[in-house]
Formats: sequence, structure tokens, C-alpha cells
Amino acid sequence: MITEILHAAKLGNELSDPAKWKRGQKLTNKVILFIGAILAIVRIYYPELPVSDETLLSLGGVVAGILAIVNDVLTTATTKKLGK
Repeated sequence: MITEILHAAKLGNELSDPAKWKRGQKLTNKVILFIGAILAIVRIYYPELPVSDETLLSLGGVVAGILAIVNDVLTTATTKKLGK
């Protein structure tokens, strides 16, 4: 799937299997939610961890932001109706 995405993004073509891409998008959204949940659980069960709440929140925000941007760019680049 990765090579297909890179090929489609490079040439501005659509993916040969849009359903596969949609499943990837759904997985990305679940990963973002999972990261947020893990960070909350870490704070609850390890309050002595020498990391501030602000640092954990920033870390989660950065990771979620990067995944969302990649998701958006690849969606646009691999769809003829949006990419041009």
C-alpha cells in the first residue's frame, strides 16, 4: 500500500483501490485516538513520571497533527478530483 500511495502521489493519479485507502484513513484516525488514550493512561497510572501534563499534551498534539497533515496531503495527492 505504501508504494502504491507514493506512486499515485508522485504521478497525481488515483489509487487503484480506493477502499484500501479509506481503510488506511480509518486506521490513522484510530491511531490518533489510541495515542491520546495511552497518554491519558500514562498520566493516571504513573503520576510520578517526571513529565508535565503540558508536555504530554504537547506530545500527543504534535503526533496527532503530523498524522492528520500526512493523511490530508495524501488524500489530496491521490485523488484526481482534489489533487489538480
